[in-house]
Amino acid sequence: MKTVALAALGAVSFLAALVGAVAVSGNLSKEGIEHLIKGPPGETTESAQEPKDDVGPIATALRDREEKLKEREAKVREDETRAAQMLADLDVKLRENRQILEQIQDAIASEEADRKQRIKDVADSLSEMKPENAAETLDAWPVEEAAAVLRLIKEKDRGKILDDMDADKRALLLRTLQERKY
Repeated sequence: MKTVALAALGAVSFLAALVGAVAVSGNLSKEGIEHLIKGPPGETTESAQEPKDDVGPIATALRDREEKLKEREAKVREDETRAAQMLADLDVKLRENRQILEQIQDAIASEEADRKQRIKDVADSLSEMKPENAAETLDAWPVEEAAAVLRLIKEKDRGKILDDMDADKRALLLRTLQERKY
């Protein structure tokens, strides 16, 4: 009988300890006791339903971050496409500008050749004139233009023309001829 009493005392102590643990955990309600005895309510019905999307806040944040990264990536691709188009347009404009520059350079070279030819023609005409008439004509011209023409006249004829010029104009022309290269 002692053994039965000890076994009963052990069972009662176990139950008391169990009830104390449930009370401390805050589950000393009817549902809490049923939960301990039978397991969580609706466990069998929950498995039959669709599984819950049990995603934590970190996974949600990661998913949001991934969506933002995809949006950024699409924007970067769009910007790259736009930049490539702008580069292509710029390349076309650069080629057009180079063609225009070549045309301008050709026009300048042509105009310079024409100008040199006109100066040569004037120089030839002045060298055929009497020195006093040529001197009188060059006296009326600006110094730079007169020097450019005199440069192309033969030295012997140039000397005769300069002899018939005003001394101040002659000195200025000779200095200009010395300093400038035509």
